[in-house]
Amino acid sequence: MTLQVGLTGGIGVGKTTVSKILSHLGVPTFNSDLCSKDILKKNIRVKKDIKKIFGNCVIDHSGEINKKELSCIVFSDKKKLQFLNNLIHPIVMQRYNKWLSTQKTNYIIKESALLFEAGVSSKLNKIILIKAPVSLRIKRVSERDKRTKKEIQNIIVNQIEPSHLYHKVDFVINNNGGLLTPKIIKLHNQLLNCF
Repeated sequence: MTLQVGLTGGIGVGKTTVSKILSHLGVPTFNSDLCSKDILKKNIRVKKDIKKIFGNCVIDHSGEINKKELSCIVFSDKKKLQFLNNLIHPIVMQRYNKWLSTQKTNYIIKESALLFEAGVSSKLNKIILIKAPVSLRIKRVSERDKRTKKEIQNIIVNQIEPSHLYHKVDFVINNNGGLLTPKIIKLHNQLLNCF
């Protein structure tokens, strides 16, 4: 049986960096965020529903969803954020389950910022929480996404405070700017010892 390991944490904590390190160690990873972006880009029904609820302001000149504009709206309106999550998460789960059925390794990683919000956490065997200081998160996201400090803060306040999750997770990694790879190798060995 393949162990399902969740990898979560707020924006800018370094989930994707951790996933990449684990991937280099031979661990298959499923990135829920990339999957969501693909759904927003290619799923015609989802695009239609988003246009109906959010209006033309989230559609760019080429007819694609403007993810930055959509993000600004949903992270300042919890009802709209919930609507978007309810629309996309079931499709992400379908794709994840299909992907999972093809995996043969000891464990896999399901990377998602919303493991708990999406109600996925109970289906996983272990959960890793990545945390980082807010100032460092803002710096990383600002450089990566060219977002303003205010936009990033809006996203952070709509995500679960890491300290509220400590009792719900199995491992906590502090990605505070120090050496990360040794921490991930140690974690990888711990996970292999779960068998």
